[in-house]
Amino acid sequence: MSRDISDSLVEAALSSLAVAIDIETTGLDFNTDKIASVQVGVASGPIEIVRFDHDIDRPENIISLLESRRVLKVFHHAMFDLRFMRTAWGAVPEHVACTKVASKIVDPTGEVGHRLVDLARYYLGVEIDKSEQTSDWLSSTLTTEQIAYAANDVRHLVPLLYALLSDLRHQGLERLALRCFDHLPTRVELEVHEFGDVFTY
Repeated sequence: MSRDISDSLVEAALSSLAVAIDIETTGLDFNTDKIASVQVGVASGPIEIVRFDHDIDRPENIISLLESRRVLKVFHHAMFDLRFMRTAWGAVPEHVACTKVASKIVDPTGEVGHRLVDLARYYLGVEIDKSEQTSDWLSSTLTTEQIAYAANDVRHLVPLLYALLSDLRHQGLERLALRCFDHLPTRVELEVHEFGDVFTY
């Protein structure tokens, strides 16, 4: 596995105009923990898993995608991933969407559930195995199970987003969700720079 996505995957993302991204980390704190891997996939297309040597790696192709206004980047719980990427690489994301945010707007009571595994089952009829989530992502070699887990975390994100947007459109909430997506990079910047909630009195 390389330490950046390939030029061919960047070209595929530019052609499709949407790409799914997910990360595995050494912990939950973006200030002290590290990115262990990044999974990037184009819907119905290639998926690549990137691992890092944190002393030297700055994945320019991944960063260029994150900062592209042309390509929609689809995450599940985008705030988590984007805070790590902003802190680790200085990447300033543009044009992102989050299936978790969409889920919370379309289903505020959480009847379906807001986890990726719940949403994939409900909207796509897909079962996602999350048993590798807390495995050792810094090991020298990833297991077959880890690779399958990482790939599945991005494989279904783009079609899931479209399914959620269809429900949002039906409820008259699509524009609200899109405005929330637009706000995500700003929210990341505020949190990374420890401004707190600037919207409170």
